Amino acid sequence: MYGNWTASDWSRGAGATLVGNSQVLKSVKDFTNDSRKVGDRSLFIALKGENVDGHEFVLSSLNAGVLGALVSQKWFQEQNLDMGKFPQSCLLVVRDPLWALNDLAAFRISKDLSQVKRIGITGSNGKTTTKEIVKTLLVAGGKKVFATEGNFNSEIGLPIMVLKTPRDTEYAIYEMGMNHGGEMDLLVRSCRPDLGVVTNVGRAHVGLLGSQDAIAFEKRKVLYTASHAVIWAQDPYKDFLLGGFSGTVSTFTSTSLEKMTNLGLEGYAFQHRGQDFHIPLPGRHNLENALAALEVGEWAGLSWTVLAQGLAQVVPSFGRSEIIHGPITIIQDCYNANLDSMEGLIEFFADIPWPQGRKFLVLGSMKELGSETETHHRQLGNLAAGSGAGGIWFFGDETRISYEACLKAGTPAQWFISMDEMILDVKKVLVPGDLLAVKGSRGVELERLIKKIKQEGLD
Repeated sequence: MYGNWTASDWSRGAGATLVGNSQVLKSVKDFTNDSRKVGDRSLFIALKGENVDGHEFVLSSLNAGVLGALVSQKWFQEQNLDMGKFPQSCLLVVRDPLWALNDLAAFRISKDLSQVKRIGITGSNGKTTTKEIVKTLLVAGGKKVFATEGNFNSEIGLPIMVLKTPRDTEYAIYEMGMNHGGEMDLLVRSCRPDLGVVTNVGRAHVGLLGSQDAIAFEKRKVLYTASHAVIWAQDPYKDFLLGGFSGTVSTFTSTSLEKMTNLGLEGYAFQHRGQDFHIPLPGRHNLENALAALEVGEWAGLSWTVLAQGLAQVVPSFGRSEIIHGPITIIQDCYNANLDSMEGLIEFFADIPWPQGRKFLVLGSMKELGSETETHHRQLGNLAAGSGAGGIWFFGDETRISYEACLKAGTPAQWFISMDEMILDVKKVLVPGDLLAVKGSRGVELERLIKKIKQEGLD
């Protein structure tokens, strides 16, 4: 993948001094900041985190045969390392490994990927699902596609994805997430999107950014290098997002559809611009994600027939509107949560007809809300109270406020901070035929409940 790169390219790209055998860098095929995942074709990125400094694992990575490592000048000077002991490795010594990683990605775009059509997708909710739908549509259209893996959407993960993008890619889909001011600048610099998608401006990470206005300010940056924008037509920040943007614009909203039928857990059937579609993901929010993806597909030149075929092939990602069938039907939507996505899940849940049994909710804490934690969790309790659920369990310290608000609204509920105790209580109540919807932030790991139910049943 990097056989055409010279030592000078690596040095200029990362702003690095090369120490060791620079010729081995031609064989690099992988990049990782996780020392547990280094292979013999890897470049290890030594980053200092809140709890762990990757530099602590540079020597063990070199001993394991890693081709190279991106390290800080400070660490290198302190080590006084003799690279003669590692004749098949090279160090890229830089002032700041995180900045150098993003510099390297930007250089890769210029040198190898300038011909690739790059799609940047951001938004408070729906980024990953929209990315996966776009990928499915483009593959259905016969395009050679690379898309962000998993949640590699940060100032660390995104540049690694750029560096992993094959040179012969036609369309690269980069998910762009951020949780602090200025992060989007790095992301845009790393991948320079030709098309920017903003699924919505919501309240995710509001505790870290301070306000929804600040979130919108960051999200609009995805359009800085773009010539085309895809924006939710009903977003209150639409005009702000497009302020100063001189490219072409596509908007999407489910309110403009000619026909729409809610198929419950089977998703939606709808007609758009005369074409019949089926999106097999449940929830109105996923219908909006699908419409955003269709705009991207049209931009890529795909016919409506191909787009309809592709949309019907979409499958959910782990923990995102995932339907698990069994004696108990489970809606697993526990990869992430904020008040907007909770509201979407609860509205969808309330609208599902379920004559074969009862409906229940398990709602976990929402993280990274800062000063809005109490307000948003109180609103969550009020939303849950109107869900029509036959029973509600709240989980996590923050949801005590939700529990109290739910009770105050006249709806019975339970609150737990012990997962084991909640599992026992849930299993006592559920019977075959029931529907259980589960949603919470990633940090509370509500999939533990689902795993227990699947493994042990209800006994």
